[in-house]
Amino acid sequence: MSMRSQRISSAVQASTGTFFEAYDLIVFGSFAGIIGENFFPSANKYTSVMFGFMTFAAAYVMRVAGAIILGPYIDRAGRRKGLILSLTLIAIGTGIIASTPTYTSIGIFAPILMIVGRLIQGFSIGGETGGVAAYLVEVATQGRRALYMSWTTICFQLAAVSAIGLAYFLNETLSARELSEWGWRIPFIVGCGVVPIIFVMRKRLVESDQFIAQTHRRGMKEILSTLMSNWRFVLAGMFMVALGSSLFYFLLTYMPIFAYRNLRLGSSDSSLSTIYVSLYCLVMTPLFAMLSDRFGRYPILVASALLVVFTAYPSLQYLTAEPSFKRLVLVQLWYASLYCAYSSSSFVSLSEWIPTELRATGYGLSTSLGLAVFGGFTPLVAAWLVHNTGNDATPSVWLMALAVCALVAVWLLVRGKIAMSCSVSVGSVAESRCPPVTPQGGNAEDSRHASGLRRAGVVSMSDSRVSDAKSPLLSEDELIRLVGHPDSTEEI
Repeated sequence: MSMRSQRISSAVQASTGTFFEAYDLIVFGSFAGIIGENFFPSANKYTSVMFGFMTFAAAYVMRVAGAIILGPYIDRAGRRKGLILSLTLIAIGTGIIASTPTYTSIGIFAPILMIVGRLIQGFSIGGETGGVAAYLVEVATQGRRALYMSWTTICFQLAAVSAIGLAYFLNETLSARELSEWGWRIPFIVGCGVVPIIFVMRKRLVESDQFIAQTHRRGMKEILSTLMSNWRFVLAGMFMVALGSSLFYFLLTYMPIFAYRNLRLGSSDSSLSTIYVSLYCLVMTPLFAMLSDRFGRYPILVASALLVVFTAYPSLQYLTAEPSFKRLVLVQLWYASLYCAYSSSSFVSLSEWIPTELRATGYGLSTSLGLAVFGGFTPLVAAWLVHNTGNDATPSVWLMALAVCALVAVWLLVRGKIAMSCSVSVGSVAESRCPPVTPQGGNAEDSRHASGLRRAGVVSMSDSRVSDAKSPLLSEDELIRLVGHPDSTEEI
């Protein structure tokens, strides 16, 4: 097997856990209404549904804890070991959800166990996300990082097709009573059956060369201390990725329930539309990723975020004015285009700006915060806005606000106004131990981030190759030679 084929195979093996993660999340979101009624019974159906969404969102708070605890373990012990551990924990959480009896059977213990299962899932995914991103960036071939990172989004969409397709089949074949009593458990049981296959693939995963080449591996205290000193970067990263995450969960978690409960479209129509959207994203995600690798991250990030600001409300208003299956598909496809364009550049940009020693923790913490504060609560906020305003198009305001925040964060990060400093104190001497990973892509705007490297003390102001924004970005090897770092960063 050639080196290129081996890297592609490793990328696929690492991304399989993302499939399971996304599958479980979408299944839970799709059946949140039924889960709410079974585990959080109330005379008010809206209250039960809201409790179901709150349980869904609670896991995102635990993601932060997972990034803080599991992230440093992955950065120190290795991507392979960390990803095997996170997969094991996700499987335990899914097993609890699939097997917990309802409120009518065991009373208050039912919602407690359900929440525990979701919290375990959230904790493990907090480490999983950073570990997968770190691995993909490190095994990617030169100039193809966005394409390699797109494997995570592709797995999400494959999971969406699988989860929503199964939900559609169950809705068509089972009665409402059967679905409420036991049918909703079937997707979770199927998910548990996939775990052994993914586990075998993870066991065969080969550690990344960049990680093996490190001569200094930080402990948890040192990693967290460095990230805390870079809190501005972490927050900026959080705001940058929050838009993509919110668009994803708005599309695949909120919209199917919204179409059924608010727009009075058939459950089969809402499920079928979401399947079309997922298949569309399977095609568009790698295409946008290739554009990002070719033309740079900045123009795609800015253009897609601006389109969210100016088209989110009119699009949703168009759907709610005269609800129909055709309009539902058209609006979802438009939102999906915005999601694919933005996410193809946002996630890889963040991972590129974080050095190898901190990548799993730094990336996991920023994305987990974005999900905990914004993305994971998108279905809950959307339902609350509609309930309290009476306007079915108001959830778009939430997305528009996040797009404005994303634009500010992107500008600060790409222009180097905020950059990660990796200086650590050793006695009385400050050392910069982190080799930077510069953004790839053909657009000169991406090289603006080099100014952040200067402020971090990694690159000299006098180096003409950095000071000239029109010149190509320095390669990793060139930067490492400038700072004298011994780590190997071999790429093809």
